Amino acid sequence: MQIDNPDASTFVSVPSDFGGLSVDAYISGIVAGVLEGAGFPARVTAHTVPLEDGEAAPVSSITSSLSMPPRKEKGVFLCKFSPSVLARDS
Repeated sequence: MQIDNPDASTFVSVPSDFGGLSVDAYISGIVAGVLEGAGFPARVTAHTVPLEDGEAAPVSSITSSLSMPPRKEKGVFLCKFSPSVLARDS
C-alpha cells in the first residue's frame, strides 16, 4: 500500500526538543486499527526515507494548491503481519 504525502504530516511542525518525533506514527496507528478490524492483525511502523535520484516528490491536492516546496523525503509505512495471517493466507 502506498500513501503519497500524507496531509496529516504535511502541516505539522515538530519542536526541536521533541527530537525524531514522527507524526506519521499517528497514521500508522490508524492503519494498524483498520487491519486489525478487517482480520489482518499487523504491526505497522512509520519511517521517513530520502527520495531516490530521479524520483518525483509526492504531491497532494492540498500542497499543490498552496505552492509549497517539494519534500526531500517521503513517508513509508511498513506492515508486518502476524504469523496467524501468513499461515491462514498461504
